[in-house]
Amino acid sequence: MVAAARGRRSDQRPEDDRTLAQLEADLFASWLLDGRVDGSPVQTKIAIMIPEASLTEDSEEPAVSADRRWAVPAEQARRLAAAPGAAHEWYEAFCGPDVGPGEVPDILAVRYRGRFAPMRLRDALTFRDGTCRAPGCMVPAERSDLDHQVPWPAGPTEAANLWALCRRHHRMTTHGFLDPPLSVEEEEMASEQDESTSVSPRPGTESWCSRAQAA
Repeated sequence: MVAAARGRRSDQRPEDDRTLAQLEADLFASWLLDGRVDGSPVQTKIAIMIPEASLTEDSEEPAVSADRRWAVPAEQARRLAAAPGAAHEWYEAFCGPDVGPGEVPDILAVRYRGRFAPMRLRDALTFRDGTCRAPGCMVPAERSDLDHQVPWPAGPTEAANLWALCRRHHRMTTHGFLDPPLSVEEEEMASEQDESTSVSPRPGTESWCSRAQAA
């Protein structure tokens, strides 16, 4: 739906002053009414993250959207999951240790060939990051680019080397005005070395702000 709205935006007539958000809302309303937009079928995805215990009625923890801005009550999420006419595509998000030989690998631990992440990895990173990972930015990850922290091909296409950045902050990274986030090990090391002062929040806020101001 976002891609369709962006395409419509590029073909927008001068007298049509709707914003991208308004175009998305209009396309969404048209799709809800008859499943088509301007006579063409639309493929869209509405994703939520729900604990397994909530699906099995062992918990009432609600499902949440990727950007954590809205939630679906557990009972309603169970009804949606059980709807016979719905086309569901389930992804399992692993949160435990690495699996052993012959077991299903964690999708975030797999290294992919080529520059572009496959759609399943993109979906997983959308839920991992939630929003653009630049300090204070609230652009949803689903509207953001996936940027290699270490540029490809030197840097691999894997979750540890990818982060969601809105187009603006992606460009700032390209031009050297935004540093990649610290790894867990780097954050722990920084905390141990400088316990007497506050540690810069992820990802490199101080250096990013100083560079942006200097620009």
